[in-house]
Amino acid sequence: MNPRPLEGLRIVEFAVWIAGPGGGAILADLGAEVIKLEELIGDGDPYRRIGRGMGVPIKGETGTDMNPWFDASNYNKRFVSVNTKTPEGMEIAYKLIGTADAFVTSMRQQMLLKRSLDYDTLHAKFPKLPYAHFLDWGEKGPLKDKPGFDATTYFAQGGVLGNSAPEWGEYVGNFPVGFADNWSGITTAAMTMAGILESKLHGVGDYCNSSLYNEAFWTQRLSLMQVQFGVPFPVDTKKPSFPTINTYRTKDGKWMYLCISDYDRYYNDLMTAIDRSDLIDHPVYSKIAELAKSGKKQEIADVLIKGIGSLTVKEVHERFDPKELTIEDCVSYDELLKSEQAWENDFLHTIEYPTGDTSIAMTQPINMRNAPHGYERAKALGADNNLYLKELGYSQEAVEDLRKREIIA
Repeated sequence: MNPRPLEGLRIVEFAVWIAGPGGGAILADLGAEVIKLEELIGDGDPYRRIGRGMGVPIKGETGTDMNPWFDASNYNKRFVSVNTKTPEGMEIAYKLIGTADAFVTSMRQQMLLKRSLDYDTLHAKFPKLPYAHFLDWGEKGPLKDKPGFDATTYFAQGGVLGNSAPEWGEYVGNFPVGFADNWSGITTAAMTMAGILESKLHGVGDYCNSSLYNEAFWTQRLSLMQVQFGVPFPVDTKKPSFPTINTYRTKDGKWMYLCISDYDRYYNDLMTAIDRSDLIDHPVYSKIAELAKSGKKQEIADVLIKGIGSLTVKEVHERFDPKELTIEDCVSYDELLKSEQAWENDFLHTIEYPTGDTSIAMTQPINMRNAPHGYERAKALGADNNLYLKELGYSQEAVEDLRKREIIA
């Protein structure tokens, strides 16, 4: 049997919430040994406790009999917890970090400096150790020490929410919780691996960082280019900047997203599908360059509003799909959890808990044939302390003494 792709790598993760731990979960699923180092103060990662407030159950004395939200960013990991406010706790942390191939954190810079877990301190001790830091606002600038979440840093200040609203000043709604955090886990995993590769190739322990604010600019770069050239935002679905990349409502009241970027190639088929054969090879409408030059894009948008609006979802698919006119109905989360495509590809799988409950969990998005997805649920705070302290040279008596003095969990 082939080894898992990242088997043999050890990563110490000192991170909370979703973006940093989500990266660790991806690496753990691919075979890395990811040790989650948690503060003994405050019962570790606060993400352990938030599920109940968001309608997701937490069961069991330690919250590990059932805790789907925490599991989602912390499966397949090992758990060590120390009191980093004590010299003995920091000694354990440094010894553990010294065995790692990378250090991953999402803590704010002031906190890392207080704990002497900042890059400069660790680099002086371990010059070949890559340091992957996921931040809220970035390493520098006036906001670098301000707390942030995907709701505030990415969606609000990152321009996503305001530019997705139907109209400035209107109620804009809420985006899914953790939306940007979750794909930021992919960024965390990628920069960690880039740092490991640099260290192994060039013997350098680099400081790698990204942030939610950085993600906002990267993920919206096409829109940010458009706005520089006069494209207005937010985009009104009745007045789209590109009529064949827009949402339309069907006769039976379902919203569908049309996405035809190769306008000239598919124009005639599109007109046929909505019963507007009279517009085939139209001298202005059929070529995007002519349409843009004429200022008549709105006329095509109106044609599509009326045409798609005269068809049911079923009729749209019957007419559009055979011609590869890409359009899909906007599904609910309830519908998404029943997706045959997702189940067939193992994007979704069922988790059973000691409580007898079940939930549907989502698989991380990197699939490798030598790394079939696993899902070992998260453990209690410091559950693997004995294992790693023994490895680091502590006797059982010393471990018990540290526990009694509340230096470890």
